[in-house]
Amino acid sequence: MSKEAKARIKINKLLEEAGWRFLADEHGPANITLETGVSVMPEYMAEQYGDDFEKTKKGFIDYLLVDGDGYPVALLEAKRESIHLPAEQENISALRHFFKAYVGDQDVREIIHQKAFQRLANHPALSMEEFKALSPGRRTLVPDHVDTYVPLDVYAA
Repeated sequence: MSKEAKARIKINKLLEEAGWRFLADEHGPANITLETGVSVMPEYMAEQYGDDFEKTKKGFIDYLLVDGDGYPVALLEAKRESIHLPAEQENISALRHFFKAYVGDQDVREIIHQKAFQRLANHPALSMEEFKALSPGRRTLVPDHVDTYVPLDVYAA
């Protein structure tokens, strides 16, 4: 079996353990798409990243994670483990839950931004125990990335 195939099997298993679904089941519809094709806009890419993308027209996203309405919430690009070894064993389930609560609940975002963590004691979307299950680095990394890259207006009630 190739290294890529072994890596994909490992990634697939981690995604499933975190509650993501490749196929519809009793918990809901599939929320992972594989090798989603994307069109690259050369003008935008050149403006944002330089001329390295000038000949690129199409690409593929290895894993696209979507919410219950089919809106993209994250994309994953598979890489060799030697590129970014995890510094510690992550609690993937806690990370997924925090990401979902942060994206879907304005109150959770306010609590995190205001550092008013005592409000998590009785919060229905994210408890203090769930928050503490995250590594300290993820407690700030997830909000930074979501605030920068995720269009939260898509999730407005």
